[in-house]
Amino acid sequence: MEASVFGSQNFQSWRLPYQVFNICMQNSRVRSESGEYFLPDISINSILTLPTVEDAILEINCKPDERIGLAHRTYCEGKKVFAVLTLMSEEDYIVKFRDHGFLDKSLPLTDQDAQMIAEDVGISFANLQWEVLSETFRPKMWENHQKFGMKKILPFVDKSEHAGEGGYGEVAKVNILPSRQASYPQTASYSSHDLFD
Repeated sequence: MEASVFGSQNFQSWRLPYQVFNICMQNSRVRSESGEYFLPDISINSILTLPTVEDAILEINCKPDERIGLAHRTYCEGKKVFAVLTLMSEEDYIVKFRDHGFLDKSLPLTDQDAQMIAEDVGISFANLQWEVLSETFRPKMWENHQKFGMKKILPFVDKSEHAGEGGYGEVAKVNILPSRQASYPQTASYSSHDLFD
C-alpha cells in the first residue's frame, strides 16, 4: 500500500521532472477508512528529495533573488507545506510561506493565517493541509487518554472490524498504516509472531 509511484526505484538516484510532482503526490495519497485521504511522511520524503526540490524551485515563478536559499529551506523546513502547495498546483506560493515564516513547524495553520499569507488560495491550503498532518501512533499511547482534533485524519486503513463494547461505546479493531506507527523502527521487518508473543 505504501509503495512509491515508481515501484522500488530510489528517487534520490535521479531527478524527478517538475511536471510529475503533482501526479506523484496524488498517487501517493492513501485513503483512510473514513474516506479521507492523507499523504504519509514516507511518501513526502521519498518524492521531495533535495535534488527534486532544487529542480522544482528553478521552475517556480519568482524573482531570482527570492530563489536564494529557497530550495534548501524548503527541503529542511517546508516539505509538508510544499507538498500541500504541490497538491494544489500552487507551488509558486512557497516563497510567500517562507517569507512569512510559516513552514512545517507552523502547521496546522488557521484559516486566518493561511489567508494572510496567500489570500486567494489560503482557505484551500488550510483545508488541504490536514492531508499531510495525519496522526502518528507513538509507543505506549494507550497509557494516557488521547484527544484528536476534529480535522485530524487518523491513518486507519481497510475496513474496521467490530470487536465488542467498551465503557465509552463500541470497540473496533482497525489497521493502522505501518509508516504511521512509531512503535517499531521503520527499517526493521517484523512478523506478527514477533509483535504479539
